[in-house]
Amino acid sequence: QNLRFEDKEKKLLKSMKFPNHFASKVEIRKVSLELMRPWVTKRITELLGVEDEIVVDYCITLLQEGLEGKELDPRRIQINLQGFMARKAPIF
Repeated sequence: QNLRFEDKEKKLLKSMKFPNHFASKVEIRKVSLELMRPWVTKRITELLGVEDEIVVDYCITLLQEGLEGKELDPRRIQINLQGFMARKAPIF
């Protein structure tokens, strides 16, 4: 099942357009996720019109993967959040 998801994700990565700044690397270890959480919560609430703790937690989890040694790719984060935020994911 993971292979099918990865194939779909690769197709989306190739077919979607992303901003140029998504190519910039971010040292997530230098970022305090505790300080980012209120901003993430506020921004998601603004975009969705309601506070959705599940989406906030999911977003923070995606960011925490960078702390665990996985490469943090904003394009993948956008694709993963798109299921919850639809057209508002790129704005976020």
